[in-house]
Amino acid sequence: MNQPSDPYDRNGEKMDDAIRGNLGFIFLFVLGVLHLLKVVTFDWPVIVVFLVALLPSISRLVDSFKAGKDGLEFKTRAGSKPAEEVEKAPKSSSHAAQPPAHQPAVASPGGVQVPPASDFAILSDDQKMVLKALWHFQKTTFGINSPTRWGFTVGPGSPDYYRFLSGTGLLLAKDLITIGDKGMGFLTSKGIDFCQSHEDEIDKYPPYYQKFRSA
Repeated sequence: MNQPSDPYDRNGEKMDDAIRGNLGFIFLFVLGVLHLLKVVTFDWPVIVVFLVALLPSISRLVDSFKAGKDGLEFKTRAGSKPAEEVEKAPKSSSHAAQPPAHQPAVASPGGVQVPPASDFAILSDDQKMVLKALWHFQKTTFGINSPTRWGFTVGPGSPDYYRFLSGTGLLLAKDLITIGDKGMGFLTSKGIDFCQSHEDEIDKYPPYYQKFRSA
């Protein structure tokens, strides 16, 4: 029997890929420092060869941001996917897919019972930011009953890349989202139900991911 893939392992692999993709820049930076310190010296042809070898990494990095009147703007990509394909995507392991444990009511010093935090309130900021974007743009772009799901991803060159990986990894573990092509996150049916149940809280949460380009 095949064991379902662990979402944390999958996001860990993405982080490893991102680090490996930048090793060339790290190596070139170290060589540049050594060259400035005159520990090693390079001729221009050698430097050109290094740059040519790094062209694929450079193109991926350049593609993740654009220069505008306000300086560098890192891109987040948006796309869509049929809901039936979203539901067919591999699910997280059974132990991770259990519903969040409800927090017990807490008594204040005066003996008054304080209502427990909601399932949305106990999510991390990284998770809330992803859910906020997925829910808002699903409603405004296609609608919650649409056969098409709206999704987005954050490029490796963005400073928000690792926050996005953290948020999507934890939501994936709860089966609230799934990850599709190009690393895009999409709400599952369970995610749609969760967002509907906590719509007021999600709508009040400040938006973070707002500007997107087509994938």
